[in-house]
Amino acid sequence: MTTPSNEAAGILAQIKSDLSQFEREPELRNSVKDHYQHLENLAASLGRLGIDGKAIDHHVSQIFEKYRVELVRNVGRLKRA
Repeated sequence: MTTPSNEAAGILAQIKSDLSQFEREPELRNSVKDHYQHLENLAASLGRLGIDGKAIDHHVSQIFEKYRVELVRNVGRLKRA
C-alpha cells in the first residue's frame, strides 16, 4: 500500500467517510473498497511526482464525483430490482 501525501489525506478521509454508507451493502463492499484503494494509490503517485496537494485534492475529488454518480445510480437500480 502506498502512503498519500498529508495534503491529500484530507480529501481521502472525506471520500472514505462518504463511501462508508455503501460498504454496508454486501454486494458493493469489495468494489467500494477497491475503488477507494485506487484513489489512495493515485493520490500517493501524484504526490511522488511532486504535484501540489491542492491539485491532488482537486483531481481525486473530480474522479470520485464521477464514481459517486454511477454508484448512486447503480444502488438505486439494485434497490428497485
